[in-house]
Amino acid sequence: MITNIKQIDKHKSVLLIGIGKTNKYLHDIVKPERISEVREVYGDSDLVDSYELLVKDNEDKDIFIMNIEVMTDYLDIAPLVSSYEFAYVVPIDVGISNYFHDPNNNGRKTFYIQYLIEALNNDNQTTFIITDTHASLYQDMDQFLQSMRYREKEFRAAIKLQRTKRQVVFVANNLTGINYGNVELTRMILLSETNQYPFDDAKLNAIFSIDFNDDIGSMAYFKTHADRTTTVENLLTFDDEGEPTKIFFIYRICLYIAKELDFSEYIGSKYISYKKQHIENIVSEYLSSLVGFVLSNYRIDEVFAKEDPEHPGTVNIILHYAIQPIGCAERFIARTLRI
Repeated sequence: MITNIKQIDKHKSVLLIGIGKTNKYLHDIVKPERISEVREVYGDSDLVDSYELLVKDNEDKDIFIMNIEVMTDYLDIAPLVSSYEFAYVVPIDVGISNYFHDPNNNGRKTFYIQYLIEALNNDNQTTFIITDTHASLYQDMDQFLQSMRYREKEFRAAIKLQRTKRQVVFVANNLTGINYGNVELTRMILLSETNQYPFDDAKLNAIFSIDFNDDIGSMAYFKTHADRTTTVENLLTFDDEGEPTKIFFIYRICLYIAKELDFSEYIGSKYISYKKQHIENIVSEYLSSLVGFVLSNYRIDEVFAKEDPEHPGTVNIILHYAIQPIGCAERFIARTLRI
């Protein structure tokens, strides 16, 4: 087990959080060196079953585990989790509907996952893939969907920051023999390239024949088709309606670009005019290399320096550019980069 985490894949890393059957490595972020050692360390548990499902065909990915004892441990692990930027955080044993009353915030009703997300700093772009109660526990589809709609509405109302809403993907827990639909969805995402929609899996079977016309809100769900393939449908973030980044496929492309554009060498250095052109050239060359892969087109609108009011004598270099992701019709998405 590796506990000294030095480097994390920006695009395909996962932190799986759940309750093990032992108290080993409690609240530690651990990267197993061998699949076989995970069950030895954490015992027979949903945490281990979920890890084994997640690494199936994904052994080369950065997949980490955090062992907790009880749901309230989320309050304790938030500082550590927020100090890393994983591509995805996947909580099990805690769903979208689980909450507590925060004594440090006038007893406000706060969802555990909300608490974890809100602990992130503004630059952390981790995506949380979450689920809730298994569909097999409901009498019929109408009861299941009514319950999920209510829980989604409550959770969305609690999230105030637009940036935070964009970082949430909620998927129905409606697969036979899979305890956590968010684990299976994450596995599918890891197996797909950035320019691919998560692939079909003929080995899966969905509970209930949910359809796009069933008033499903922003909840993704699994659907088994007549040819016995099962796909994930309605794969959205909690972003506002009408925003291109509400579509997870588009948001994933935007994240890919944002994480690759690194101008740390310029931070804290003296600003001179040639840097403006140099930065513009770097961005243009990079975006040009993505045309045909994840982009249909792009444009750079403006690069300028603006005084930083929090640090007198220094400036922020601000880049306004627009991208047209593949699959985004003819619409450009404006992006801003502050260096």
